[in-house]
Amino acid sequence: MFTRMRLLPVSTDVLPDAAIADASFTTPPAATGQAAAPSQVTQTFFGNEAKDPERVYTSAKGKNLHELKETSVEMLDVIGIGIGPFNLSLAALIEPTPLRALFLEKREAVFWHPGLALPNSRLQVSPLKDCVTLVDPTSPYSFLNYLALHGRLYSFVNKRNASTSRQEFIEYYRWVAGRLNTLRFSEDVTDVVPFRNGYRISTNTTTYLARAVVVGVGVEPKIPPCARSLLCDTVYHAADYLERQLPRANEHVLVVGGGQSGAEIIEDMLTRSLSTQITWATSRSNLFSIDDNSFVNEAYTPSYSRRFHALPLQQRRDLVEGEMLTSDGISVDLCNRLYEMLYERSVDGTLADRFRVLSSVVVKDIKSHKSAGE
Repeated sequence: MFTRMRLLPVSTDVLPDAAIADASFTTPPAATGQAAAPSQVTQTFFGNEAKDPERVYTSAKGKNLHELKETSVEMLDVIGIGIGPFNLSLAALIEPTPLRALFLEKREAVFWHPGLALPNSRLQVSPLKDCVTLVDPTSPYSFLNYLALHGRLYSFVNKRNASTSRQEFIEYYRWVAGRLNTLRFSEDVTDVVPFRNGYRISTNTTTYLARAVVVGVGVEPKIPPCARSLLCDTVYHAADYLERQLPRANEHVLVVGGGQSGAEIIEDMLTRSLSTQITWATSRSNLFSIDDNSFVNEAYTPSYSRRFHALPLQQRRDLVEGEMLTSDGISVDLCNRLYEMLYERSVDGTLADRFRVLSSVVVKDIKSHKSAGE
């Protein structure tokens, strides 16, 4: 028996044949984070000269054109919108150069999939694919330098597993961010428009000019259309998993998506409870592991990228489709751990009627339903 069902859409699986019912909904809690002090990168100078249409004007109230204060703003070389792994990498690589750059983030600090920082979550790639190493191996912002400065370099080398946890890499990203002077947090970009030989970037606090704008805001979570109007505390994207009330015993949980995130959530629920009823649905024909052999990884080298972009558009699309599992599959170790967990449950009799996999299915409809006791 179960009390309610949760929808956890993950990966790129969108569900045409399965109807999902028996759900109760509550209002999601507000997300929280730690504040970080903004860095001083550019200066704004106020003057009383006559207004010039070629100058930038800002308002203390943001939108009242009758209360403009004239502002002279330095033209930067680069402004980055969003401070995730990509723009953090760019900021670290720009730091030793003469380029004048600023990176803006609406959140209070660096976050990297905070809702998926599960205890057993691990990187699926080499940690040497960090912010800087493959571009500048001598950079002080490398993961190896992070390990050395934290007294863990020899221990890391001595580990049998050359990878690392997602949590350690989150700490690495925060370490890099704390050493850069070109990052500004709690600043939400509201508008970008062409201006002179560059762009005017408006935020919730001020206005900037830059010759180039780099957008690094990440991807938008993919949610089945039938679930979008129902998003709440029991229907949510996997990226919010740890920020919601975790599944309880005797609940029936639906996980949608057969990729790494879905598998990590399944492992977490199997570890937490013996009585949670789990249905795992994927549009793929099976639960496929990531293709991570050495030859396949050549697809992520600069020489391959140059060859790829020289091909006709349709051929590039076909290649991307054919190479999907090079980046969107479950790690082999996790696949094997899950299978072992399910096998042991089948031996002790705690698996029956509590776990099933639905392959080659797509969610078609979701209806809210409350039991008589609620």
